[in-house]
Parts: sequence; structure tokens; C-alpha cells
Amino acid sequence: MHLVDEARAGSIGKEGFGNSEWREDYSVRCSNCLYLPLSQTNHRQRIAQSLQSYMSKDHDSLKTLRVSCLTKLSAFKRVALVGDGKGIPALLERVPLTNVVCLIAASIRPQYLDALIRLSQINGRPLLVQPKSRDTSASQRFIEEFRRQGCDSLICHSYSMKLPAAMLEMVNGNAVNIHAALLPKNRGPNPIQWAIIRGENVTGVTAHQMAEEIDAGPIIDQIPVAISLDDTWVTLANKIDVATGVLTHRVIPLVLRGGVTCIPQDDRQATKNTRLTPESPRINFRSMSDLEVYNLIRAQVSPLGGAFLEGLRRERFYFRDYVPLDRIRFLRESYFKNGLRGISAVVDG
Repeated sequence: MHLVDEARAGSIGKEGFGNSEWREDYSVRCSNCLYLPLSQTNHRQRIAQSLQSYMSKDHDSLKTLRVSCLTKLSAFKRVALVGDGKGIPALLERVPLTNVVCLIAASIRPQYLDALIRLSQINGRPLLVQPKSRDTSASQRFIEEFRRQGCDSLICHSYSMKLPAAMLEMVNGNAVNIHAALLPKNRGPNPIQWAIIRGENVTGVTAHQMAEEIDAGPIIDQIPVAISLDDTWVTLANKIDVATGVLTHRVIPLVLRGGVTCIPQDDRQATKNTRLTPESPRINFRSMSDLEVYNLIRAQVSPLGGAFLEGLRRERFYFRDYVPLDRIRFLRESYFKNGLRGISAVVDG
């Protein structure tokens, strides 16, 4: 019986979609979401289960899915670890050093380079720094240096640049990314912030095969994470970090061994994020509801710069700390009555 038949037949085990019994070793809670402990349910069952979930939603294109549509990854033997000061150390905890060929960092995040250089030296593995794509000569040298490393695979976690398509071709698609969202939702940058801004009540973390389009590759596994109404992006990021640890613990050994099967994403369900800038979190009381203002504020609290109100002379008031939802109405009234004057009193009150 192939995977689609398994999904149609419902042979998925008792830890299925809709199960709300969660393991107690991490603080992720979400009803009607998938959580499958590796010790209880094998990868093949998870794939069949995911297909069954899609089929139950009458996704006609997936009802006719054939095994040829699924992707199977080869064993990851000579791995490049791609990430920042958070992602690469986390991957080094999961991938044996004997499998690691090199480390790759982003030039647009220079604040991490010193720490990654030290990590490279400690572990005796070279650090390659990806230049900006507009520097064509440097980009070509970077690609050629990667080719010389002889990697057969990539694992990417917490990375802020798009890898050249040539590098994915060099490893024959043996490339896995860890994305802090429940794909196909929130593809692209700032997924944690966008999940809150959009008012979603669940997000998660996904392991997927990398493709030329960012975060659009087939899914290996994912864990949902509930978003509480009083979560800020900081508290949500902490929950996702814990779920990421669980996901990498169960996925990385599988991809190292090889034979992992990936299922395609449903592009009809996808949302795509633009990169947030310091100008992005502008509050407009005339066009935004109280809940939309509240979500924007909690998605931009410190250590980010904060959502802001702008006065008639373009002076700004930044909300760097959390503001309860029930105070947004008073902020609105004060703003229309007194402009930026008195906003601090409402926030502090």
C-alpha cells in the first residue's frame, strides 16, 4: 500500500490529527493540530497522516496525488550548516561533527560573524560568508568555494539570505530548512511577527526541503504552536524555540540516515511575508481596529523598535512595551482628542 492509499484507508495510528494529548517536555499547546512523537509513530505514518488531513478538506488536487509527486531525500553525509549565531550552534548540537564539512553565514548579519568565526575555529571547520547577490564576482567566488568543499547536503536554520539555486543543484536537492512557521502559512521573513500581526491563533515550526522559491519546498515534518492572545513576539519566539528543539531532535537523525519522504505544500493555502522595516509598524487609528493595533504593538515590542504613532509634525511615539488590549480604546480616544500629548499617561495608567 503506498502512502496515498494509506491516507485514504486511515491507517495512521492513534496519535492522529485532532489529537490533543501532548507530551509534557515542552510548552506547546494546540487542539486539532498534529504532534507526533518519533518514539510512537514513524515517519511513513506521519506522511500518510498529513495527506489524509489534506484530503479531508476536499483538496481535489491532493486526492489524486501519486507517489511520484513525493520527494525522497538521500542520506546527508557531508553537510554544510547554514545559519546565524542562533541557528548554527543549535545545529551543531544535533549534527555529529564528523558529518559537518563547513559553516555558512550571511554577510547582511555582521553582528554574528565574530561568534561564528570563533565557532569555526573551535570546531575546525571553515566558515563561508555569503555576499550580497548584487556583488556578482564575490557571489561567484562564494559558490565556487562551496563547490570545493564537496558537500552533498545542506541544513539551514535561522538564516536571512536566499541561497543561490546553483548550490541547491550541487547537493541534488538534499537541502533542508527549519522555518519558524506552520507552512504553507507565513512563507518568507519575519514569520513570528507576521503571525501575530495577522491575528492568527496558531503558528509553528516546519522542516522542509529547500526549493528555489523561499519556504515553498515539500514538508518533512512540522509542529504547531498555539498563539495566546497575550503573547508578544518575544514570548511566542520562546515557545517556538522549544518546539524547534523537539523538531530538530526527531528530524535531523532521519535526514542523516536518508530515505526521508517529503510531501508538497498546498500553494492555495500559502501566505507570503514581506520583510518588516522600521517604517512598517505605523499605527493608523483611522483604518485599523483596536485588535489590529494591539496585534501590531505586541508584534514589535522590545528588543525591536516598537510600533509607533505619528503626530502632525511627524514626531513619533513608540510602543516598545506590551500594551493590554483593553487600553487600546483609551489610546484611540486620547490620540483623536490630544494628538500625541497624553499617550504616555494612558499607557502608564
